[in-house]
Amino acid sequence: MRHRGGRAVRWICHQVHGRRHSCLFRLPASARAHEDDAERAIRGGLALVDAVGRLDLGFEKLQVRVGIATGLVFVDDFIGEGSAREHSVVGETPNLAARLQALAEPDTVVIAARTRRLVGDVFEYRDLGAFDVKGIAEPVTAW
Repeated sequence: MRHRGGRAVRWICHQVHGRRHSCLFRLPASARAHEDDAERAIRGGLALVDAVGRLDLGFEKLQVRVGIATGLVFVDDFIGEGSAREHSVVGETPNLAARLQALAEPDTVVIAARTRRLVGDVFEYRDLGAFDVKGIAEPVTAW
């Protein structure tokens, strides 16, 4: 993700659901913004799906689900120590991205409507409809 302008900020471990990884584009706030940050995020997500799909562990096929949302993110100071040190990220945007990830089928990328509008017709999309999402008042359209 780094070569696309993104930065890994957090690993969240779940015993049942595997691992969730957060990657932000334009972090820290002083980093250079790109007009195509939303496109870079989607390309990064698609590349992740492709790379994980090509992994051959010999015993189990790994799967990945990607959720992408665009908007304001609040980044707090580092939490943890040593190699476990990571940013604390909060706000509606990372919450939405996590909810979209949960909606995604294995080996797919699901994006929010705002991300879709920013990117335009660069990719082929399938409208997944509107969903009620915990923590967000209005139904959310996913692509």
